[in-house]
Amino acid sequence: MNTGSSAAKFGWVRLTALGVGCAIGLYVIRDVLPPIVLAAIVAYVLNPIVDMGERRSVPRWGTIILIYLLIAAAAVVGVLFLLPLLGQQFEEIRSQIGPFWSQLQVYGYRFLDRVERWWPPLARVILAEVTSDALTTMPHQWLASALENAPAFISGAFSNVVGIITYFVTVPFIAFFLVRDGRAFKRAFIELVPNRYFETVVSVLDRIDHSVGLYIRGILLEALLLGTLATIGLLLIGLKGAILIGMLTGFLNLIPYVGAIVGFVVGVFVALATGGNVPGVVIVFAFSQFVDNWFIQPFVLSRSVNLHPLLIFLAVVFGGVYGGLLGMFLAVPLTGAFVVTARTIREGLRPQVYPYDVIAEL
Repeated sequence: MNTGSSAAKFGWVRLTALGVGCAIGLYVIRDVLPPIVLAAIVAYVLNPIVDMGERRSVPRWGTIILIYLLIAAAAVVGVLFLLPLLGQQFEEIRSQIGPFWSQLQVYGYRFLDRVERWWPPLARVILAEVTSDALTTMPHQWLASALENAPAFISGAFSNVVGIITYFVTVPFIAFFLVRDGRAFKRAFIELVPNRYFETVVSVLDRIDHSVGLYIRGILLEALLLGTLATIGLLLIGLKGAILIGMLTGFLNLIPYVGAIVGFVVGVFVALATGGNVPGVVIVFAFSQFVDNWFIQPFVLSRSVNLHPLLIFLAVVFGGVYGGLLGMFLAVPLTGAFVVTARTIREGLRPQVYPYDVIAEL
């Protein structure tokens, strides 16, 4: 028992050292990680389709090129038809922000007048913290500036030639070889593993590949379904900017707990600013969450990473602090991969316990 306990403790020490070493290595190469990570995500999404083509005697490289051509065609259609529509909806929303804030200022002044009549000390505190000038100018200026600078910020993020080459050339290039030669890469890595740890390493890689692959494909499918559902619902209630808000909801749904909250807040705000149907927005997002919680998640994400909601929340927070949006998206699969690795190694280090009758026969 002492020998088994010592081996288990030594194994956990090695596991901790391995985790720290991997973290340090990732930190050292953090500047080149984003395109590699995005390429790995693309590879996880494309791999089942390529496998399906391979079973039908289609070479892997041929299926990959065909998928790339379809994606390029969809991108061209989106740029020609979808972007002008989204720009038009954005301008419609922005044009009504000014009158909406003017109305809010009137309500704010009425509220301050009533507070001053009913409870003068509280009114003095409020006026000391929020001046009339701030109530008049700051919210409107802040929101107007954010809306006006949003297109410039988005275009500026991709204006760098090096950035365009890095993401729009390097990512498909790396993903192509990850999908085509992924099995060869995996075999080459396994051949470097000593025989003593062969079964453990193979089990860890298989479990990580299975859980992370299911999660990435599942979360993308969930985002697509929820974005489509929100867009259709908002169009049915006649909300301005419905397609823009629906796409924003679907995109942010790649981050747990963020998409539904932000989409709901933006939808209600736009409905208030444009005189839209606020109860309808509430019903649309409530129905979307009902469908997500009772139908989409149980069937799409139930077999992927099995993590406690609190652990998911903390992982998303830390991912956002240290990695931005990409870190928030990758926080859950990386945490799931670490948990899978720890569980698998713990199972391998657990001392073998024999039944009493087996011991008696020995």
